[in-house]
Amino acid sequence: MKILELELVTADLEAQRQFYVEVLGLKMLEFGKQHLTVQVGSSRLKLTLQTAFTGRYHFAFDVPENQLLAAKNWLKTRAELIADVGGETIFESTNWNANMVYFRDPQGNILELIARHDLQNSSDAKFSSSSFINISEIGLACDDVPEVASWLAQHLNLKIYKSSSDIFAPIGDAHGLLILVQNAREWFPSTGVFATPQPVTVQLESDQNQRLELPNLPYKIERKIP
Repeated sequence: MKILELELVTADLEAQRQFYVEVLGLKMLEFGKQHLTVQVGSSRLKLTLQTAFTGRYHFAFDVPENQLLAAKNWLKTRAELIADVGGETIFESTNWNANMVYFRDPQGNILELIARHDLQNSSDAKFSSSSFINISEIGLACDDVPEVASWLAQHLNLKIYKSSSDIFAPIGDAHGLLILVQNAREWFPSTGVFATPQPVTVQLESDQNQRLELPNLPYKIERKIP
């Protein structure tokens, strides 16, 4: 599953432009009174202005599977890394065979760089913003994780990735994931940010065009022919 575009809401477009374009060095595709769009590898991140917005998101960018340490060293001069209670800033998921680092943007969103060792995407190039491969995850909070997972399976033919529980279910595959979590679950690692439903539109690569809205949730999923 590949995420073509992720559209989120922000309260301050200019602050986000400075961060994503000037600090992280991502290519700006659009910037106006209502929208900012940047290129993230093969994906696009679109931020839409809503000045009263106070919500926060969790989403992830893939980086080459052999470059997480280089990514961390590059990132720590541009943003404060999020550490756990022991001060660790590089994390490992043995189940996903991946390593991650976390940081925040000016909205307070929880961002993640993740190196997935199951993917054949090693690189010998010096790490930079051009090393970002794609947007690979977006967190979606809900009251009933199994029910929403079942709805996605029925309407989009998407499956659980690796494993799930009643409060956490990654839907998709190693290339792209919708991360279903229980409302009020704290985003890892000890971020102090708790998952709540916020407006999200996700465009997924598909062999057909289709637009769906999850019942009673602010989530829209568009299937797009690239």
